[in-house]
Amino acid sequence: MLITFPKFGTYGTPGKIRGFVIMKLKNSLILNPDGRFLRGELNTDGELIGEQSGDEEVLDTGGLILTPGLVDLHLHGADGVDFMDGSLRSLRKLLAFEARNGSTTVCPATMTMAKNDIFRALSCAADYLDHEEPQEARLGGIYLEGPFISPLKCGAQDKSYVRSPSLDFLNAAQQAASGLIRLLALAPELPGSSDFIVGALKLYPALKICLGHSNCSYEEARQALMLGVGQVTHLFNALPPLLQRDPGPLAAIFEHPSCSAELICDGFHLHDAVIRLAFKVLGDNRIILISDSMMATGLDDGTYCLGGQEVHVKERRALLGDGTLAGSASTLWECVRHCVLSAGIPLESALKAACVNPAAAVGLTRCGSLKPGSYADVIGFDEHLELKLVLLRGEVILDRR
Repeated sequence: MLITFPKFGTYGTPGKIRGFVIMKLKNSLILNPDGRFLRGELNTDGELIGEQSGDEEVLDTGGLILTPGLVDLHLHGADGVDFMDGSLRSLRKLLAFEARNGSTTVCPATMTMAKNDIFRALSCAADYLDHEEPQEARLGGIYLEGPFISPLKCGAQDKSYVRSPSLDFLNAAQQAASGLIRLLALAPELPGSSDFIVGALKLYPALKICLGHSNCSYEEARQALMLGVGQVTHLFNALPPLLQRDPGPLAAIFEHPSCSAELICDGFHLHDAVIRLAFKVLGDNRIILISDSMMATGLDDGTYCLGGQEVHVKERRALLGDGTLAGSASTLWECVRHCVLSAGIPLESALKAACVNPAAAVGLTRCGSLKPGSYADVIGFDEHLELKLVLLRGEVILDRR
């Protein structure tokens, strides 16, 4: 069955949630669509970035740097809740937390769990579209991370629920999600993967199939990329390493010019030298920063849950009982800060990887830019990269100036 993707903007459209507010943000350093920072003013017109107007509220940012709201394509939870809870209360709490922390558009990810658990979470997301609130991040889609993964590279996923790729499963999942699934992780060495890639992209041309949680060879990865796989689930993590006589999927990914790669830059999943290497080899056009956050994000050390498994968090490092990294306890903004302040990535490149690239990857054409007509989702921060201001749908929802 063909499930049509909802066009981003048919929900969360201007004027749906609240009245229009015209605003001028002055005394700011603004990230222009061409990637340069320029002194100037930013105008909003209701829920969109607008042209200059003579009748508006004025907000003096005090010299803050203004950029588009971040777009997090891959996260599981935060603030004590998980997307797999499958409840509107949990989803709304998650989206509100993300918005306050600078991620104004998100794609929550499923886990490899029982089919009923996955479908409950998908159905909840579909139901949410009729219950969105102005201070909650936009739901940009859903990331189906599992169950089509390798039992040898599960990471924090439960291998007892791994399945072979199935178009019937995908069709039923899209039905439950009302077409919201925009990304899908796949281990291309699994039986039937090649036929699945071809069939899935024929049915859902806008779907982004991601090579992930895989133990594939160089040849298997190369074949999958040639068939249309266009992204990598958290590069370097849950994948074989690059070896001189057995290059594995990493070499195929580096060679394929149209393949983007997710990076978890929380300070634990990747060494800073590896972050720098990824940006140098792939360039900032192909990097997508993700948080991969779990429910402990924003909370104190303790024991939490991810995909039905206990996760122990200490000083923001999240581990299963056997020591396996289990997602992150960092927001996407904290990952951006780590990229810049610790790994030495230029601010413009880090922001491109957290705003522009993820929005483009899943066709969110009104996100990731401050050009007129884009959504008025804006974050402001100081020279120390401390988040001070968040506008969502043209409305101030965080002000720490």
